[in-house]
Amino acid sequence: MKKNNKTWFISLIIMGFMLLLANSCKKADDNSNSSNSTTPAPVKGKNSMSATVGGVAYTATSINVMTASGKVGITGMNGTKNLILWLPDAFTTGTHSLSIFGDYMGQYAPGGSNIFTSTSGSIIISEYIASNGKIKGTFNFVGSDNSTTVDVTSGQFEVYK
Repeated sequence: MKKNNKTWFISLIIMGFMLLLANSCKKADDNSNSSNSTTPAPVKGKNSMSATVGGVAYTATSINVMTASGKVGITGMNGTKNLILWLPDAFTTGTHSLSIFGDYMGQYAPGGSNIFTSTSGSIIISEYIASNGKIKGTFNFVGSDNSTTVDVTSGQFEVYK
C-alpha cells in the first residue's frame, strides 16, 4: 500500500509541475493581486477561487479544472502563484480532511520550486451539480514544503468541470 501512495503522490507532484509550467508560459496578468489585504475577495459567479495565504489575500485570476488518473485538479492561478485542490474523481459533498497522502489534498505553489502540500486541514464541498459540473466549497489547510509551513485559510471556490 505504501508503494501506491508514493506513486500517487509523485504523479500529483508531476501534474502540479505541469500546471505550473503551463501557467509560466502565459503573459503576466495586469490584474494580479498585489494587495496587502488579509481578506480575500468574495467568490462571485463561475470559476472563481480565493483564500488568505500566509495572512495575505489571494484571488485567482484564472482557473483550470482537469481530470486525470482518477483525480480532479482545481488550480487557481494568479501570476506565478497557484492554489491547487485535488479531489478523487468520485468525490462527494460534505467535509473531507486534506492531507499529503489522502484522497483530498491542497497545495500552494508561490513560484519557483517550492510547493507547500497540505499536512492538515479540510475541504467542505457544499454543492455538486452533475448536470453542469458545478463544484462549490470552502477549504483551509496548513501546507509544508518540508522546511517551512504556510497557512491557507478562508478558502472558497466555485468551478465547473
